[in-house]
Amino acid sequence: MVTGDDATHEPAMVAVETWLGEHRFAIAESPLDKDAKITLANCLAMADLACARGVVEKRSEAESIVVIVAQASGRKAHRDVQLSAYWITKHRDVVSLQRMCNHCTKDVLPKTVEDVMSELSRLVPAMTGKVEITSTPPGLLAMIDGQAVGVTPVSPDVTPGEHVVSFLRDGKVLDKRKVTLSAGETSKVSIVAPAVPPPRREPTVVVVHHSRFWPAVMVVGGAAAGGAAAYMIVDGGPTGKTMFYTNYRTPGIGVAVGAGALAVTGAILLLRGSSTETPVAAIMPDGAMIGWAGSF
Repeated sequence: MVTGDDATHEPAMVAVETWLGEHRFAIAESPLDKDAKITLANCLAMADLACARGVVEKRSEAESIVVIVAQASGRKAHRDVQLSAYWITKHRDVVSLQRMCNHCTKDVLPKTVEDVMSELSRLVPAMTGKVEITSTPPGLLAMIDGQAVGVTPVSPDVTPGEHVVSFLRDGKVLDKRKVTLSAGETSKVSIVAPAVPPPRREPTVVVVHHSRFWPAVMVVGGAAAGGAAAYMIVDGGPTGKTMFYTNYRTPGIGVAVGAGALAVTGAILLLRGSSTETPVAAIMPDGAMIGWAGSF
């Protein structure tokens, strides 16, 4: 039922009937006779909601009556329309709300009326349905028509009609299901989600750093010992100046051999210290690996 500004009657009535049809409400052709409509309009004009509900309870063939009262202001080309919407159900409190339709042309009015009906229906507990959303395993994010409603399992109230339920994990949509509800109906939606792949484990790498101090000492010491050995070999024999002399050549050869071994060992350790040697241990889904990696 639409009352008020005459220019809004037809487009507003069509918009209300379209919304009710899309949301699976049965529409009564003549729920009120002419006299009852006048009485109901007068009750709403006086803001007497108890009176309005009494008219519906006593004289309406339908369980609920939706009334839109439109009041226009301003010039015809740029007028604003205030919409007062009422959902009157027998033996229940009247639910109402108001919205403005600014610059309310014939193209803007229907969309505004649809929005008003959607908001109004959410205020009527008996006019909503429920969707029980579950998943295996639980804990998926559930969305209805692109709006998050919670983590499974969850049972949100929704308006009657067709809706799309989406299941997400880590921001990715796993599945979508369509569900169509009537007022007061409960529908169940459930999915079995694919298993979560095990996290990839990177190998544990341990880098061993070798000290260069002692190898350097060995190289320097070997070089010094080599110099001493050379002196012993060159000047450690007879000089012809004396009849008696001490022979250092033989021990000098031994010192030279030791000095060479010390210097070579220090050099090897220095080279080893500049390399990267890495013990590697890794646990993978299908086994384990233990080894040693290095580069020179």
